[in-house]
Amino acid sequence: MSESRAIVPKSEIFLQMDILDQQQIVAAATGAVIEALVYKVKGKTAISWAGINHISFFMGDIEVDDWVQWDKITMFGDRVYWAATIRARNMKYGLSSLGTAEAPELADTHVVDDKGKWVKNPDGSWEMTLREDPHCRRKALSMAQRNGKRAVIPAAVLEKWLEYFLNLRKGKIVDPPFQPKYVDSTASTQKQPEKKTTEKKTHAKVGPPPQRTPPKPAAEEPKKEEPPQEPPRSVEDVTERIAAFLPGHSELVVVSDRGDYYRIGRRRTLDREIEDHLDFVVSEMGGEWDNENNEWRIKKEAEGG
Repeated sequence: MSESRAIVPKSEIFLQMDILDQQQIVAAATGAVIEALVYKVKGKTAISWAGINHISFFMGDIEVDDWVQWDKITMFGDRVYWAATIRARNMKYGLSSLGTAEAPELADTHVVDDKGKWVKNPDGSWEMTLREDPHCRRKALSMAQRNGKRAVIPAAVLEKWLEYFLNLRKGKIVDPPFQPKYVDSTASTQKQPEKKTTEKKTHAKVGPPPQRTPPKPAAEEPKKEEPPQEPPRSVEDVTERIAAFLPGHSELVVVSDRGDYYRIGRRRTLDREIEDHLDFVVSEMGGEWDNENNEWRIKKEAEGG
C-alpha cells in the first residue's frame, strides 16, 4: 500500500454529501432502516448513498467487481485515511468506471469521565481525543461503491430517478422509472396469438358512431418551491446549526453576538477538514471567513427585512 498520494480537494457539496452518507452507512450497519433517498446540499438536491443503491437494484444491470484496492494515505497534515478503490459496471449500457473514497482511521470523539459524561477543558470547551473509528473501512468501501455506481448511470437516468424520489417525498403515488430486473414488464403488453376458429364471422351493422364527451384535461398541480434557509436568529441558533452539521464539533468554536453580526472563533487549532466543514455550514447561514480578524462572521438580517 502506498504511504501518500496527491488528493484533489473536494467541493463543499461533496464534503457534506460524504458526511450525510457516512451517517447512513453506519446507521445501516447497526440495523437502522434508511429512508432518506435524497437530501439538500448547499441549495441543490442530491441523491443519497441509499438512493444510489435503490436505483442500482431497480435497474438490475449495475455490478461491482469483487476486486478492491486498499491504500493508507496521509491527508491534512498527519491524518491517516483508509482509501478504497472498486470497479463498477453497467452491463446494459456497456459502461465501466473506477470508484474511490477515503475515510479517516481516527475520529474526533469526546473524552468521558467515570460516569460517562463529557469532560470539559479549563476554558470551558469540551475535551476531545482521537480514537479509532471501527467503521472507517466500511465507510471508505461503501462510499467508493456509491461513486462507482453513480459514474456508470447515465445523467438522464439519474435525473428521472431524482424526479421520482422528490415526488415520493411529497407523498405522490408514482411509478418508478424502471421496474426491478426480475419483473418482466413486457409480458402483459406482448400480442397474444390469435386462436383459429371455424365459426362464420358476422358483419356488424354500420351506423353513426356514438357521441363521446371529451375528457376534461387534468389540472396541473402547482409546483412547490422549497423555501431558502432562513438566516440565524440568535447565538443559540448558530450553535445548534453547527452541532447539527458537525456532531461533536460545535464545542471546538465559540459563538458570540457582536451587534451587527455573529462571530464564530476557534477555541483551539482545527485541522483542515473541520475548517472546510465549518466554512460550508457558515456559508449556508449567509456568513463568510474574515481573513483580517481571523474569524467567521454572519451578518444579521436587517430589521423588517
